[in-house]
Formats: sequence, C-alpha cells, structure tokens
Amino acid sequence: MAGRRGRWTRVIVVGTVMAAMAGWTALASAGLSSHRKGVTVPTTKDRDVSAACESGSEAVSGGFASPGFDPQGNDAANLVFTTSRSHEDHWRVAGHNFGAASGKLFSYVYCDRHEPDLVVASKSNSIPASDHGSATAKCPRGTEAVSGGFRSPKAGPDAETLFAFTSKRVGDRKWKVAAGNNDSTDAHRLKAFAYCDKREPGLVTRSKDRTLAGGDKLSLSPKCPNGRRAFSGGYASTIDPATDAGGFAFTSRRDSKSSWKVSAFGNGGGMAMTTSTETALVYCKKT
Repeated sequence: MAGRRGRWTRVIVVGTVMAAMAGWTALASAGLSSHRKGVTVPTTKDRDVSAACESGSEAVSGGFASPGFDPQGNDAANLVFTTSRSHEDHWRVAGHNFGAASGKLFSYVYCDRHEPDLVVASKSNSIPASDHGSATAKCPRGTEAVSGGFRSPKAGPDAETLFAFTSKRVGDRKWKVAAGNNDSTDAHRLKAFAYCDKREPGLVTRSKDRTLAGGDKLSLSPKCPNGRRAFSGGYASTIDPATDAGGFAFTSRRDSKSSWKVSAFGNGGGMAMTTSTETALVYCKKT
C-alpha cells in the first residue's frame, strides 16, 4: 500500500445528484452493447444502482456518471465509492451525495454477446484514517486485464469511506486503484478488481491530460485510433504531497464508439491556487 501518513484532505463538495431514473440504451461497438440505469441519491445519503446486460451476454466493462455535478455546492454532487461487476451480467455503482439537493447517479454496463467468461482477480488493502493508498489486482498468466473496478464500504451520513482518484490498467495484466480515506478516525479496506480475458485481445491505450484547479471541473475524451473501438476506460489524478490537492472523477463512461469520457473536479482543500493533473484513458479493441 502506498500512502503518506498525515492528514488526508476531506472531500468537500456540495450539490445534487439527480432524480430516480432507470433507462436502457443500446449501441453496438466492438461487439459490445451498452445499457444504463439510474437512481436518485438524496442529500447526505448513499445509494447504489446496477445496470444489467441483456439475456445471453456478459458484462465485460462498466462505468458511471453524475450529471450536473457542481463542485461549488449549488447543484449535483454525487461521488462514487464503488464501481464493479456485481454478477456476470451486472455492473454496480454506489455513491454518496455531498450536495444540498438530490440528484441522479447512473451505472453503465458494456456487454459481450460472445460471453468470454472473464476471470475475476482482486486485491484488498487497508487505508489508514485521513490517508491515501492503493490496491492492484493482477490477472493470471495467459490472460489480459481488459477492464477493472473497485469496492469500498458504505459511506454513511458523514461520507466516512474511500473515494478513488485513480482507477486504471498497469501493463497488460494489472488494474490499479488509489483512494483517499475520508474518515479521520478509522481505517477502511479498498478492494480492486481486474477482469481478465483468456483470449488476450491486445488492447491499445490512448490518453488525454490537463491541469485541474481546486474548485474547478473538466471533461476529457481520449479517442481510439482508426480501426479500434472503446472497450473500457480509466482515470488518474496526481496528489500534491504538501496540500493533498487532487482530482476526483464523477463520470467515467464510453462517450462514443471510439472514445471514453472522464469528468472530474479539483478537491483543493480550500486553497484556490492548488492544482493537480487529471488523466483520462481509453482502452481500445481492434474491430
């Protein structure tokens, strides 16, 4: 576990994260269909929602979105503490609403009708109170990490749980998650997942990055090269060791057949001049 002993800047946002909604969308891309489902998250509450694949297909990647997220606290502010497969054909997302009004949280699932029977690898680490650390899941030899996710304990009314600032592939066989513990009293356990394909499709990575100031937000949509389609995606933020300023993704989902969208806000610990670097990644499969 990597982590700096010292005070972890608590995530401070206020806003909404939208009214209940359950919807299905479908689009074909790289052999995948796409579905989503939404839920209302009341202020200072936790909620979870699972998007499901159609019958006869398997969940191979997933994502989330919190529309209308307002880092200034006047609108939506749902932040995810869990995004992972819950069954072979479901993708579950859980989030906490830091806002003063309710708002929507969406789970997205991307489904393969060929049912590749992905192998699930996981790794857990304990992150101390007011600190940050990581967990990296490693796929078995002869498989490739094609997507990943993470799971944290329920947040409760005081949001005392883990919020990830990094969730991405490392090499061909690993998925790394780094998170900050928003609880000033107790340690919490972070569980990272890698979803591993025995067919080893040879995903190609593309990325975009930009500086993110505390209190601001941005969106990045890296695009796959010609002849490839977006299969999954991830994100990463730098953390300033002096101020604990960093970025937190409130959206990570497929934006089109060939791109992946990441939206994040800067948690500057009340210091307007603090900045971090936010990176969005897309993992691309040959068509």
